[in-house]
Amino acid sequence: MLNNLSDKQSLVRADVIASVDKWAEQIGPEQVITQIGAAIALENPEMRAEGIKWILDHQDSIKDADCVSIVKPLVSCLTDKVKDIRDKTE
Repeated sequence: MLNNLSDKQSLVRADVIASVDKWAEQIGPEQVITQIGAAIALENPEMRAEGIKWILDHQDSIKDADCVSIVKPLVSCLTDKVKDIRDKTE
């Protein structure tokens, strides 16, 4: 499901985010945050932007999450020279 965050169609990405929100309601956002780490590790601007936006929307749950899986991908996103990613998450 998270792989569809890279879809070029914004409606598909919105449906994935809605599904991820439902998933988070059932298992807890902290569990989803650890799974999103793998998605944002891929060098895809859409996937990274949507994944980071979702994490930011649920940042209160970060304290309960195992953040080891998102540290490297987040650092990679921050050092990525593709400005498009930073524009989409602001």
